[in-house]
Amino acid sequence: MKKEWAAISQQGCGTFLTEGIIGANHRSRGIPCQDASLAGVYHYRGYPYGLLIVADGHGATRYPRSDLGAHFAIQAGVEAAARWIMYAVDCLEQHPDDWFTELRNEFGQRFARKLRQVWQRQVEEHLQDHPLTNNKDPESVYGTTVALALVFQDYLFVGAIGDSKIFVIWNQQTDALAQNNSEEGLDVLAGSGGEHLGLTTHSLASDHAVSKWHHRVLPLVDIGLVCVTTDGLSDSLADTRRTLAGIYQDSHSKGLDWLSRNLPGFLARLTEEGVGDDIATAFYLPPAKEKELSAVKITTAHAGAKHE
Repeated sequence: MKKEWAAISQQGCGTFLTEGIIGANHRSRGIPCQDASLAGVYHYRGYPYGLLIVADGHGATRYPRSDLGAHFAIQAGVEAAARWIMYAVDCLEQHPDDWFTELRNEFGQRFARKLRQVWQRQVEEHLQDHPLTNNKDPESVYGTTVALALVFQDYLFVGAIGDSKIFVIWNQQTDALAQNNSEEGLDVLAGSGGEHLGLTTHSLASDHAVSKWHHRVLPLVDIGLVCVTTDGLSDSLADTRRTLAGIYQDSHSKGLDWLSRNLPGFLARLTEEGVGDDIATAFYLPPAKEKELSAVKITTAHAGAKHE
């Protein structure tokens, strides 16, 4: 099966890269990829916005359609972001002095509610054509997490339901990161109310999904790299902090062509030498770094790859 990677580089918007890999455990057992990812640049009324999304299908036997659930979560994220950006542009144009406060509030549970509504609609439409033949809860069989990042007007809006991660590398942080084994300060949603217990995770399929939405807004200034990823990356045996610091430094010194060629193999090694989980990732490098990277060919974007 052909592996696809995508790098989208647009002047003034930064660079987006998405990649996924099916876990070694899933390959050996013939289990389909349970993760999905998307990254890209979109426009509304002349305003560009960037979007990164990953979704992690739960994958256990009681979630037999979680690979579809993850795919629907990506679609739901795109639609919710498209609705949000309409409100964002209206705020920016009509309330230039306080647009940010209104937009930050809109990114809370109202955004999460729209996200889940769209996901539920996708699930219901699929169930109409493919009804269940057992007594399982119809939504739970599509169980998945979701995490996303929106880039708009020099701010990064991040949010998640479940244990997928959003990591940020700051421009002045890489040397310290390479020497430090701790993830402190790297996971920007840590401690924001989305913690899960043990091996369980919050799910988009849950009736309480909207209340489990945890989110944050960060200024883009001094951000060198954003990584939205399913937990296959952080659950691998590699040190997450050093891994992302290395990706940041290599993209800076060797360029995106090198990164795009080597990222699939690198993720494959993480899953083969680690716990064997699927990994889906979406990366963003702000415009300050874009100038220092080699030009890349714009291609279509899609990657899929989890959960035991």
